[in-house]
Formats: sequence, structure tokens, C-alpha cells
Amino acid sequence: MERKLNVACVLLLFVSLSYAERNISVEIPVTGVTVYSNGIAFVRRNSTLELPEGDVSLFIKNFTSSAVFDSVTVKDDKGAVRGIVRYQITTKKNETKYLTFEELLNESIGNSVGVLTKNGWKNGTLKWFSSDRLGVLSGDKLTIINFDDIEELEASVSNYTKNVEVNETEKGVQVDEVSTSGKHSISINYFVPNVNWYANYRYYITSEAETGEGALQAWAAVLNNAGEDWENIKLKVVVGYPHMLSYYVTRYATETLKNLATGYPAEAPSVVSEFVSAFLGEYYVYTLTDLITLKNGEMRNLPLFESSVKYKKEYIWDTTWERPHKVYKLNNSGAQSWASGTVRVYLGDEFLGEDSIKYTAKGKEAEVTVADVPEIVVKKLVNSTTGKEYTYARTTTYSVSLSIENRKDEKIELRVRDWMNPGDVVTLITSNPPAERKEQNKLEWVISLGKGESKTITYVYTVTNYYYY
Repeated sequence: MERKLNVACVLLLFVSLSYAERNISVEIPVTGVTVYSNGIAFVRRNSTLELPEGDVSLFIKNFTSSAVFDSVTVKDDKGAVRGIVRYQITTKKNETKYLTFEELLNESIGNSVGVLTKNGWKNGTLKWFSSDRLGVLSGDKLTIINFDDIEELEASVSNYTKNVEVNETEKGVQVDEVSTSGKHSISINYFVPNVNWYANYRYYITSEAETGEGALQAWAAVLNNAGEDWENIKLKVVVGYPHMLSYYVTRYATETLKNLATGYPAEAPSVVSEFVSAFLGEYYVYTLTDLITLKNGEMRNLPLFESSVKYKKEYIWDTTWERPHKVYKLNNSGAQSWASGTVRVYLGDEFLGEDSIKYTAKGKEAEVTVADVPEIVVKKLVNSTTGKEYTYARTTTYSVSLSIENRKDEKIELRVRDWMNPGDVVTLITSNPPAERKEQNKLEWVISLGKGESKTITYVYTVTNYYYY
């Protein structure tokens, strides 16, 4: 009987050890993160683990619950994955905590206390207390003291801590696999939404000439909202929008760009950019050369690149605006595309204005509005509208006038933009002065006005819409 019992104990011990060896709790740290312009991050984890042969379950701790679960991919160079599942383990543990004020008072019931109030010390025996008052007995006199009047409390308390049982929850991902014995190189990657980066630019000029050159500094603001810390990771930011399913997308040759800002026409602050840029398919990727740490919820603004950029200053009246704008057109003649973002323009040390720009490919221009121009007075009138009915269509004729008055103390050149109404067929009949027709029924004129001069643009167009039966 004793021998059978010993054999049973040995078998139980063997099973326990075998279970422990094959259910392994591990840390696989985040080593790289690529952040896209549409609020999605591609996260990579890597580690080398010593694993036994056979069926193994890896419990990967500190794995964010924000990960898109069906995007989690596990690769093991010496194992085959059988399944992936989220896990949650709750354990109980004892902690020592300090007593609350009410608990300290409860420990002091029947003991001598000293209470300093605005009217001096009150000494006696603590008899009772409530949520906002306590009672101190001195001789046959009970004094009631409001908590708000207490400046200091002296009490003889032998025990001011307590042991409490708390629940501790560990969450992560469980990976079941068939393993071979030895060292395994394991990598995990997945998508996380709500991780954002956006470009912000500073453009420095030294004069407000009609044309010139300035220093453009691009920065990348990166926000870690992944629900996990990123310690010493390789960070990449991507100019581009990969096609992603909308249910987890929030609608929120290599060139080294490490340099000091010197030799530019404007007095731009000196920065060091340590990003390397490269094309990857349809995207432009910036990789930070040094490792970086981003805690959950932390945002970092990092210099992305710097280049000398030519500009042209223009006054523009888009008739959807209340008044004309002063605009700087920045010519992207550099080696990389510009991500959409905010551009702030500085004249020396003075701030001129800011505007958002769209994605600007190489060889294109970005328009940055810095100010309204109330000294250029404008007005749009649709003078007449007439329509004609036909059997299968209706044609409407529009007569439009755009009046401009220059009240500035200088001669100006103004670019005017207006839109014809949409329809099946839109025809520009007359325009004085002649208009340049752009995409989506847009018309443009460039006119010169002397100091105090006024001019009027007039044009007529028709819109035909067909009836479909």
C-alpha cells in the first residue's frame, strides 16, 4: 500500500512538472512599430526562447487588448502554431495598506487624543465620530468638533496599517504550438488602431518679397495610444494610406537626412533629424535611426527632415471665402513627398500664420494661407438666371459678376477663383476678361489692380440637365 502511494505521488509530481514546463509565461517585447497616416500602427515583437519538445502553450504577458485580434500573426522558426487565444488570469494576493482617516479614528475610540482647532487644542477621550464630526470627552464635558475645523490630530495608535486581499489580473495572448527542443526565434506582429502620427511644418523666410526661398522644417508628432508601452523600439512613420477595413480604422534609393540646419536663407532654429527616408511600394517611409521609448499615452514631436524650399506669394480670392487671402505657394522640388499636416510660417522671429496642407507629391505646390486681406474688397452677384424647357432637357443660363476694389497702398495681383454650377453639360459662353477653365467647373482669372483701382469680372454660362425616363 505504501509503495503504491509513493508511485502515485511520483506520477502526480511528474504530471505537475510536465504541465508547468509546457505552460510557459513569457515576455516578448515590442521591438518595432510602423505608424501609418490613417491612425493604424503595425507592431512587431521579437524574442529568443528556450522551449521543450512537444505541445507547448506560451502565455505572452503585457499584450495590449487594443490589438486587432485576427491580425495577430506568430512565427516560430522551430515550431508550428496550432492556435491563438486571448487569456485572462486572476489571482489573489495580500497587500499592506495604510488605514484611512476614518479607520484611524475607529482605532482611537476610547483613547486619549489631542485636536488642534482654530480656537486652540482640545484634549480628552475620543468617544465617537461620524462622517463629518467627532466628539471628545474632557471630564464631564463632550466637545463636538467639525472635521473642517481640525488642523492637527494627535492620537496614540499602535496599528496604522492593514492587510487586504486584492485581485491581480494578468491579460495577454496564449499561443499553442508544436515545438522542437532548443532555442526558438519567435516573432509576433499585429495591427493597433488609434495610434497616430501627423506632420507639422515650420517655414522660415527673411522677407515678404513676391518670390523667394525659405527653410522648411518637417516634424513628426507620434502619439502612442496602443494600450502598451514601447521600450527601445525601431520607429517608422509612413506617408500614405493603406487600404484598411473601416471598422477598426479611426478617421483620425535611400537618402540619409541626418544634418544640422545651416546654410538656409532664413534664420531657422538648428535641429538634428535622425530619420532615414525611402520609398516602399506606394508609400514614403521614414525610419528613425536610433531606438526610442514611447510610453502608453505619450506623444513625441521629432524632426523629420529639413530642406530649402522656394515660394511665391499671392493674393487669392476664392468666392467661397468671405474675403481674399494672402497665400504662400511652396514648391516641393525636394527628394520626398510632404504628408498632409499643419504649416506655420515665420518671418524672422515673427509668426505670420498657419494653414493645413494636403499630401503634396514631388514637383507639386502646397498653398499655405497666412492671413485674410480686408483691404481687398470683393463681392459676387448672380445677376440673372433664366431657364428653358425642352422635351428631354432643361437649360439654365447664369450671368455672374465679380467686383474687386484694391484699398491697399500698393499695386496688387489677385488670383480669382469661382465655380459654375454642376450639370450634365456645363458651357462657358462668355467671360470678360477671359477665364482659364480648370477641373470640376472651376474658373480662374489673374488680374492686376493699382492702388485704389476697381475692376469687375463678368461671365455667362449655361447648365443643361437631361430628363431620364
